Amino acid sequence: MLNLVCYISIENSIKNVAYSLLGKPYVYGGASLSGFDCSGFVQYVYARNGISVGRSATDQLYNGYEVSYDNIMVGDIIVWGYGVNNITHTAIYVGNGLMIHSANPNEGVVINN
Repeated sequence: MLNLVCYISIENSIKNVAYSLLGKPYVYGGASLSGFDCSGFVQYVYARNGISVGRSATDQLYNGYEVSYDNIMVGDIIVWGYGVNNITHTAIYVGNGLMIHSANPNEGVVINN
């Protein structure tokens, strides 16, 4: 049971850090409070929780293991792309069908379904 309690604490902490960054600007190659690209945002949020993940979307894809959408949990990294072997974006799942990510230069860090 202790492991479950620790996991719930970490997932809530990841979610809280992600929410605290809503509205930050999108900056290509950014991974700081000055601005984030998608993978820089994910790396920053995880680092604030003592978890090291790779810097690029492709690196983040290979940092973990695949789960089905039915088994997704708060704090999980969502990775997708356009075309075969073309990983282009990452986000953090925050529950209730929602994700937080650094979307693009026009939107910055936002929450979407």
